[in-house]
Amino acid sequence: MKKRIEYIPPHGGSVIFGTFTPFRLMETEGFGNTRLSEQVQRSPYQVGESLLGVRADSRVLTMRVKVIGNNTKELDEWKNELSRTLAMDPTTALNDVQTGLLRYYRQNLATVELPVIPRDSPQYSDETHRISEADIEFYSPHPYWRETQDTFIEMMESGGFEFPMNMPLEMSTFNLQQEIENQGDIPVHPFFRIYGSVTQPRLMNLTTDEMIEISGSVAEGEYVEIQTGFGRKRIEIVQNGTRENAMNRLNINNSTFFQLQRGINTIRFEADQNTSGRALVYWRARYGGV
Repeated sequence: MKKRIEYIPPHGGSVIFGTFTPFRLMETEGFGNTRLSEQVQRSPYQVGESLLGVRADSRVLTMRVKVIGNNTKELDEWKNELSRTLAMDPTTALNDVQTGLLRYYRQNLATVELPVIPRDSPQYSDETHRISEADIEFYSPHPYWRETQDTFIEMMESGGFEFPMNMPLEMSTFNLQQEIENQGDIPVHPFFRIYGSVTQPRLMNLTTDEMIEISGSVAEGEYVEIQTGFGRKRIEIVQNGTRENAMNRLNINNSTFFQLQRGINTIRFEADQNTSGRALVYWRARYGGV
């Protein structure tokens, strides 16, 4: 399979750039490198600077494509289709900005994606009666590519199977320990659901010696959702489709919204009492470039 890239706008539809489409992919830039910015501090009379950390910057991706039609009329139709697909509705600070998805289909590797917005309309040049070249630029606030599917591990007494699938890891015994492999390039923030009936449930990353503990009981028919992502941390209890903020249920003395580190993470689910409780863990691997 040759290189193939798909842009899926928030308003629906998509356009595919590749070898055997009307939008022939010629060049790409910004897909592989992840730029880091140093965070430093300097005191008076200090020689040099103190490195406090590094930050991964946003990503700008550019493509040069060749739009091909069988004649002038078809060329104009394809150009119009490309411009319409890349069009973005203006937004204000009071509105949520809806991003599209840029998907990169890799041969013999998992498909990855980035949330993006087009920087502008296609810039056309070098046009003949049936071919026109176009420059396209996307902006992504997230520097790391992510897989399009969660990883699913089915736990069995005799072992388990692991493969990409839109499903979670399910843990349904009283105290259950499972090795989870984050095959990506960086740590990732997992998403959890804990179903009742359990009392004082805990999710533990034994690899990092970190834990998330929920105080009190989760009744049968209820579940707790725990989101650990940066800027999105939340805990909610859900019953019959009704959500209620449950951040006050977090045992802040013992809890950390932990990440799954690169490689093997040993995850444990336990509770003081567990009648029929289970925990589900979702995560997606992320990569520094493609």
